[in-house]
Amino acid sequence: MNHSLAIGIALCAGFLLPSTGSAQTPDSPTPAQATAPAPAAGPQQTATANAEPKPVKPPLLPRWIQFGAVIRGRFEDPDGMSFVPGASDGYYLNRVRVNLMVRPAPWLRFFAEGQDARVFGYNAPTQPASMHNALDLRQGYVEISTEDRLGFGLRVGRQELSLGSTRLIGISDWGLSRTFDAARLSLYQPGVKIDLIAASVVLLDAARFDRHKPGEQVFGAYFTLEKWGPKLAVEPYIFVKRQVQIAGERGETGDAAVGTLGFRVLGKLPGRIDYSAELAHQSGPYAGDRISAMAGAYVVGWTVNTSPRKPRFSVEFDHASGDRANQDGHRQTFDQMYANNHNYYGIADLMGWRNMRDARAGLEFLIARKLKLQTDLNEFYLATTQDGFYNAGGTRTVLNRGATSRHIGSEIDVQGVFQFTKTLSIGAGIAHLFAGDYLKQSTKGGGYNYPYLSWTKRL
Repeated sequence: MNHSLAIGIALCAGFLLPSTGSAQTPDSPTPAQATAPAPAAGPQQTATANAEPKPVKPPLLPRWIQFGAVIRGRFEDPDGMSFVPGASDGYYLNRVRVNLMVRPAPWLRFFAEGQDARVFGYNAPTQPASMHNALDLRQGYVEISTEDRLGFGLRVGRQELSLGSTRLIGISDWGLSRTFDAARLSLYQPGVKIDLIAASVVLLDAARFDRHKPGEQVFGAYFTLEKWGPKLAVEPYIFVKRQVQIAGERGETGDAAVGTLGFRVLGKLPGRIDYSAELAHQSGPYAGDRISAMAGAYVVGWTVNTSPRKPRFSVEFDHASGDRANQDGHRQTFDQMYANNHNYYGIADLMGWRNMRDARAGLEFLIARKLKLQTDLNEFYLATTQDGFYNAGGTRTVLNRGATSRHIGSEIDVQGVFQFTKTLSIGAGIAHLFAGDYLKQSTKGGGYNYPYLSWTKRL
């Protein structure tokens, strides 16, 4: 254990103070998960990970004014950065969120949330936006809604967006998370819900007030149909992502309209079997190119028994197309849009839903009432070596069209979370990637090691 790791453990341990209330660690498994696992939601799925902090009523103020706060710290000590043996860095991430909710009427709500995120001990001269963003507005919206069985909700302003599996639109809360300047209209009746969105993603900028990305918007409709069969839900969707003045494969400059048409089915079968399947196809213009891409994700899980430990085995296969020829005007790399990939392709966040094949096997179970463990094995491959290797954020990190192997490597993850009190949870984990032949041919050939220790406290 190096000196920086010892400092990180000490910082985390300093917050182990009893309290009351409710808590969770976003994007990490919780003990409550094992008692009621969501149907085939994928690894590391936390049912409440995308929920807003539960506000509390301060003394001497009316009940329709409420405050909430969440503090999260995490120490990371990665080794083998950029697949270079011995390239390591240990640092501590601290994130504070404070929110205010004003609800003067049952149908009307105002919500604002500020966030302050900082990194300590990071060796690089420039701190990434995913780690450091001093005090800024994370959310600020107005919402009107009905509580009838046949009703609607309309939310306008800066907000989180999480739709379906979040493989295409999610908040990605392992880092500083993602928000949108958006309008979201929800229409619902028993067994049917329709979400209509018009949004622009917010860019984190430590140098100034965060603003949405200029020239980029997404429009879409997401349907949730729950009465197609016993314990079966069908979720068709369509999105259009618009971008202006981008470059095509052959250097032309123009606009893009990436259309994504897809669906997800999920449910449960007799014998404590759960499943999900998602398939998406993309088409449209991209500057002077034409888009033709597709991706899929398929999960089957089995809960062994109904005992309090509830061990659940799962297997998964994911794929996404890549570009087989880089200057033919035919764009085949799947666009993962605004994905929450940390939940699916390994906790080291090395792989994104682009030009990939991933086979995963996992096991999760309760060791004790407040302690849950989970382990996963991922086998990563490229769909084609003519395209690159993309990380969880969708950024290409390696390109070697002359490689003779598509095998990225094998990643083993082990992680756990302990619900120390009702408002404090402690998480720890480690991921290790054994480099495959593609990385050995294309980089320094080192593996990657990612240990972390985290805590989350709700006030």
